[in-house]
Amino acid sequence: MEIENFTPFRFRDVADKLLVTNEVGDFQFFENGVLERYFKNELLPDEYRQFRDLSVLVEPGADWRIASLMRRARQPQITQREISY
Repeated sequence: MEIENFTPFRFRDVADKLLVTNEVGDFQFFENGVLERYFKNELLPDEYRQFRDLSVLVEPGADWRIASLMRRARQPQITQREISY
């Protein structure tokens, strides 16, 4: 599994899981111990796929993932002030 790029992410323990979020708020829960495997480059195949789907890990030739994150990060957040039915 060759990694060309990675993007910033945040993480926090929630109960007995690890919550990982990317820069635009997409998130995934992982089992404890995943960060150690992440930083040792020893992710299990399913964990690797989940980090890739979050656009935290970006494979060679998939620069569109970074462009997509950048586009989403630039979009203004829509806040609704009134309830509309």
